[in-house]
Amino acid sequence: MSFVPTNQGNSDFTSNIDWNLINTTVKAGSRPARISMIVDLGEQERDDYITDVDFNDSKQNKALADGKASIEEIEGKAQFVKPLDPIQQVAIFADLVSDAVPYGEDNKPYRIMLNNTWEGDIKGTAFAAGNKLQNGNWTFASNSLLTKLAMATETEEILDGTTMDISLMLNKPFMATIVKKDGDGGKTYVNYKGAAPVPEIEGYSVPELSGPALLVQFSEATKEQADMLRKGIKDKIKKAGNYEGSQMQKAIEESEAAFKAGLDSNPTASTEPTNTGELPAEDLEDDCPF
Repeated sequence: MSFVPTNQGNSDFTSNIDWNLINTTVKAGSRPARISMIVDLGEQERDDYITDVDFNDSKQNKALADGKASIEEIEGKAQFVKPLDPIQQVAIFADLVSDAVPYGEDNKPYRIMLNNTWEGDIKGTAFAAGNKLQNGNWTFASNSLLTKLAMATETEEILDGTTMDISLMLNKPFMATIVKKDGDGGKTYVNYKGAAPVPEIEGYSVPELSGPALLVQFSEATKEQADMLRKGIKDKIKKAGNYEGSQMQKAIEESEAAFKAGLDSNPTASTEPTNTGELPAEDLEDDCPF
């Protein structure tokens, strides 16, 4: 199944997983990994494009003349401001296949989200053409997470613009740069900082995923797939302009209804909220490790 751009059970309840213990277990540095899950976040709103005014910039001048941008005073300085249309976005996950950690009663490879976050909000990666190559083909912007991962996983079909089908990267190996940081209260945070190809070492190969790689698309999402999504991802998806009435909405609502039914049948289960404040990207705590 392909995924080409058009232009688990999560909960709100107390986690049974000791995330700090897990984060302490993960090793920092260059770690063998595989792309394990790609999630369609739908059509997301974007912040305005803001930069210094440059009257020698023909693109700025045209946007101003066409009424598609304006000059505004921001913090006492004239700025070029251009509203950006909503755009389809994705989230990418990788499994650190050599870092088995205790998710509840099971040991599984640590799954890390490769997208950035800001003040608790997941930053989706634009899923649209952004770079026209010399051969005339289009691909993703050169600074896109998708381009960087295509380079690291050596997915040539994306790099040369033959296709923009990012599902080709599923289960592909690469080396993930992992940074650990100690925070307040004895907490340890794990962050993704970059990717590189797997070095050629005689006799070495990156271990396989512990389960099938997963592609979650708006038009084909299932309840079982929604069960695999973290709360932060579901919250992001619900902000999408095309969420209402979508197959994704149906899948998420079925997943959440099933989870609630399970709680109703077990009234002694805790209903304390998991996320009680602003959390780093890799600290979106719920019972779903993925």
